[in-house]
Amino acid sequence: MTNDERRATETTETTRTSPILSVDHVSKRFRIAAERYLTAVNDVSLTVSTGETLGIVGESGCGKSTLAKMIVGLERPDVGEILVNGRPVRGSAGRHRGEGGVQIVFQDPQGSLDPHFRVGASVGEPLLAAGLGRAEIQTRVAEALRMVELDADAARHYPHQFSGGQRQRIAIARALAARPELIVLDEPTSALDVSVQAGVLNILLDLQNRTGTSYLFISHDLSVVAHMSHRVAVIDRGSIVETAPAERIFSDPQHPYTKALVDAIPRI
Repeated sequence: MTNDERRATETTETTRTSPILSVDHVSKRFRIAAERYLTAVNDVSLTVSTGETLGIVGESGCGKSTLAKMIVGLERPDVGEILVNGRPVRGSAGRHRGEGGVQIVFQDPQGSLDPHFRVGASVGEPLLAAGLGRAEIQTRVAEALRMVELDADAARHYPHQFSGGQRQRIAIARALAARPELIVLDEPTSALDVSVQAGVLNILLDLQNRTGTSYLFISHDLSVVAHMSHRVAVIDRGSIVETAPAERIFSDPQHPYTKALVDAIPRI
């Protein structure tokens, strides 16, 4: 079975399960002057099922990262509700820091890892916040590093001692250590060399197959989204304009904005 056939089959299977993530009519705006506001996210609704990857695509500034921050609790919606496994996501001190729930992998692995922390301390941070004991944290950190194809000895080193691709794998390990129900991947490979991107993406696919973790995969690179996603939601100026199975988005886009994005994919 080809990768596209496997993703299509999994799309059918995941639609039968209740959603891990439910975003219900969520909006967010920011004050940019005394009487002026910028609407970053406008009346967005979406779901992600167990073991599913929902791709979020759109141009820079369309609201993708603001939506991601609200889902992990780093921003609070002005309107609407976000549920993870039926439980509301709480504000800026939200559940992203503890065990389970939602974890996030940011675009820049250099900026997302504290240079003063050894890798083991960074990967184990969500577990420490959840109140786990030292021995269990060490075991879980070693397990998470192995899952992203890094030796357990990596825990003793600092982020600057690793390549960009290895640092992003460390960031993924930190998310995995908490055994989340959902991982938000916010442009997780855009800061990496093309030669490194494929390895990170394949690790993510393999991890999903093994753990059943759901992904919200945010990117402006439609070819990457096509490779990773079961379904795709297209955002334009803060609003979702089209949602469909990945294969249909790229073979038969319906909205003019989606058509423009697909037409802009480089053809080799």
